[in-house]
Amino acid sequence: MTTLQIKQHLTVQKLRHGGGFHANGIRATDEWIDPYLMADHYRMSEPTFPPHPHAGFSAVTYMFDDAETGFSNRDSRGDASEIRAGDCHWTVAGAGVVHEEVPVENGKVAHGLQIFVNLAGKDKHISPAAIHILREEMPRVTQAGGANVKVAFGAYADGERMIAAVKPLPSEATLLDVSANKGEAFRYLVPAGINAFALVIRGAIDVVGESVSEGKAIAFGRDGGTLEFTAAEDAHVAVFLGKPFDEPVVRHGPFAMTNQNDINRAIAAYQDGRMGELS
Repeated sequence: MTTLQIKQHLTVQKLRHGGGFHANGIRATDEWIDPYLMADHYRMSEPTFPPHPHAGFSAVTYMFDDAETGFSNRDSRGDASEIRAGDCHWTVAGAGVVHEEVPVENGKVAHGLQIFVNLAGKDKHISPAAIHILREEMPRVTQAGGANVKVAFGAYADGERMIAAVKPLPSEATLLDVSANKGEAFRYLVPAGINAFALVIRGAIDVVGESVSEGKAIAFGRDGGTLEFTAAEDAHVAVFLGKPFDEPVVRHGPFAMTNQNDINRAIAAYQDGRMGELS
């Protein structure tokens, strides 16, 4: 099987909001990351964002195992969850929901990923839902090359064996949380038609002869083949896999639809209070 080559170096922006939030955010064309819309590697130590709406996609929070504190999550449809270190939470916004996430312990660092995963056009108006995945439910795999893989969401193919998806999701997407000591290797067979990209959280990796350091992101396209890298130093890497929708994406702030009319309807629904409220 062909080794996947780096097709694109993705744009990663440094983001700051006040003194309590900073992140490295992937901002790319949909071609390279579809069905994902964005992914932020963040650290938050104080309430930063007031209650805000989403519609047309899923807002996903994955908390790394090393987070000092988790998030208190609540939404206008009645869900209230604590996203602990190691947990993952999907706010499936669908037709529209208002939500808020704040650190459980102010002053301690919540460390993780904020990911927007698109919904198919036919699903953009489904009723909002919450999917909470506990760290204890996530499969962990030690590969032959030494890399340790935590399946944060989605499914993991191990040769002929498929490790079942953690929980059913509205989009075909997988997040692999990979840790590797210097010299250890990660290898994963990506089927044709699946987009794959990676963000280096810590350390550095060697990918087909090229060094990719902390804070950098690379895309491999959707040709299919073996995605592999070796830790040039102790490394922590987020590997994203997903089946692209190849549909138009029209964005307006916290909304993502396939056309402007649906954007206008989402704005009106929020302004009219039909997405609910959080006080």
